[in-house]
Amino acid sequence: KLDDHNHSEVVRGIDDNASRVFEALRPTLLQLVGRNNNFRSFGSFALTEELFPEDSDWDSIILDTMGPEYRVADWNDLVEYHNKNGSEKTLEMLDGLGITERGTIGYLTRNGNGQHTSSRYYFAARHEHQVPGGWAVFDDIDNSLISLGSWWNPRRILAIKR
Repeated sequence: KLDDHNHSEVVRGIDDNASRVFEALRPTLLQLVGRNNNFRSFGSFALTEELFPEDSDWDSIILDTMGPEYRVADWNDLVEYHNKNGSEKTLEMLDGLGITERGTIGYLTRNGNGQHTSSRYYFAARHEHQVPGGWAVFDDIDNSLISLGSWWNPRRILAIKR
């Protein structure tokens, strides 16, 4: 017999199971029903349209925004792209992502780590060989065509297809 106490236990069990099933199916559901699609893509790279705080969960944002076929880009992905395609194609890719002038591209990781220090997070910037004064450059591509820096403040997040 199902009384009020048993009914509550049954409902709780259904809720727990439903949550586990949803989390297991979440990547597939995002692919099937879409995501917020608030991003630009060019080739294998993509960039969120929205700005996010530096200490956000970048992986979850990329999953929710772009789906499971993307991951947060790493500085080494940009270096590899440039090494294979050259400066002209690299600038074309940035133009395709809407980064048509000198300035911040977006947050990314460096060797898999998003943080330079406990309060400074890695990001890439299009500098076209003209780094602003006071800028700490940790690495660069083609004499600061693109520079790797770190700071805080909301920024876009750069992603790449898996």
